[in-house]
Parts: sequence; structure tokens; C-alpha cells
Amino acid sequence: MVKKFSIKFKQQSVDYALSYSHFFVNELTDKALFEYNEIYYNPIHRHSANGWVSPLQYEQQYYQNDKMIK
Repeated sequence: MVKKFSIKFKQQSVDYALSYSHFFVNELTDKALFEYNEIYYNPIHRHSANGWVSPLQYEQQYYQNDKMIK
């Protein structure tokens, strides 16, 4: 009986550790993809909604026009 408990406990411990490490890896992967997308790709990627200019160029044009209006 004790041996069965010990085996079951070890199995559950390993399963938990693997599931936790899987979650940790997924969290790191999600963070890395988010950072790449938000920091590198999106600021320079052209968007049709912005007249095919990048968001950085769009913001620069917006603030230049805003200064001219004031």
C-alpha cells in the first residue's frame, strides 16, 4: 500500500512539474512574441487603415498637423 502511494505521489509530482514547466515556457513564448510584435514589427509595419504608412510615421504626421492647427 505504501509503495503504491509512493509511486502515485511521484507520478503526480512529475506530472505537475511538467505541466508547470510547460506553462512557464508558454508564458515566456507569449511574452517574447508580444514584445516582438509590439516593439519591433507593429511600429514599422505599414497599415492600410493609416494610408499605407507605419504607425510611427502616422503619429509624426498627426502631431505635425496638430501643431500647424494650433
